[in-house]
Amino acid sequence: MVTTKHDEISYLSLIGKMRGPLTEKEILTGVDSIIDGNSDSDIYISRSFARRVLLHLSKNYHIDFSSAAELILAITGPFGVGKSVMVMETCRRLGIKVHRVSVTELSSEWEGQPAKAVAQKYYQASKTQIEEKIPCCLVIDDVDLAIGNFSEFSSGTKNTQHLINVIMEIADNPTLVCGHKTARVPIIMTANDLSKVYGAITRPRRMRAWTYQPSSKEVFDIGCRIIGDILTNEQLSSLQILSVNWKPAHFSQLKSIFQEMMLESQCSSVNAKEYVHAAFQKNPAVRLVGLEMTEDILFVAIDEVERGRIATKKSYV
Repeated sequence: MVTTKHDEISYLSLIGKMRGPLTEKEILTGVDSIIDGNSDSDIYISRSFARRVLLHLSKNYHIDFSSAAELILAITGPFGVGKSVMVMETCRRLGIKVHRVSVTELSSEWEGQPAKAVAQKYYQASKTQIEEKIPCCLVIDDVDLAIGNFSEFSSGTKNTQHLINVIMEIADNPTLVCGHKTARVPIIMTANDLSKVYGAITRPRRMRAWTYQPSSKEVFDIGCRIIGDILTNEQLSSLQILSVNWKPAHFSQLKSIFQEMMLESQCSSVNAKEYVHAAFQKNPAVRLVGLEMTEDILFVAIDEVERGRIATKKSYV
């Protein structure tokens, strides 16, 4: 008996219905495929983060769940834990094209412009999804800064009110935006304080709110990925205790200080003007090959980050 491609697809569909939904173990296996990308990327994605983003996107694309799924996933958490970076990287690993609304677009001085920018980006994402037949996602960073109310005596600016109305309109009817038919495009937002956002947006059926608070182990794993190309394994291990109080952004700051101190060591015996021009011209002579991170440099850099952290009581952004 010859099996046609159509028969094969029908057979697989039938088997899918018979076997029931994916198990938790199978979902985690799917997440493993995202986590595996950590081995060849500068960006480390934690399992909990990958799982939440994967399930939100899949739920919105899925034929059986999309109509009942919240269109918006709001990922909240403190400054400096890497929310936006990990959203973008997770989507990249999943082959999803991201249409991003920047903070600049949300803070226009022209009335109605931020709301129009969100509607246009959503429409563009929908058009791409239909024409190119690839999954798309709309990402809005720091949404609490754009539509949050930080004063009990204020109801927000007109721009804020317009923006809130457009977001709710999209969430309520994602296949018809501003009079145009659109494909359903999942939205992911990041925020530091969702309590400042108008409550009607955050209600179930519109938004799925999830807080990302990495454990000290996750912070250390991310930190190792950030500075692992500079330090030895022994030096990395000595930093593990810092992850109790530090956030990933502190490790990025540490790497920046390392780079500055290594440059200072190299250019200390060279004419400053000549060194700057050599660096500008990408002269191989200024490559940092062979320079080692000494314990003295490590100690000074850690001390600078720690003093800044204690003084400000904030994470670096």
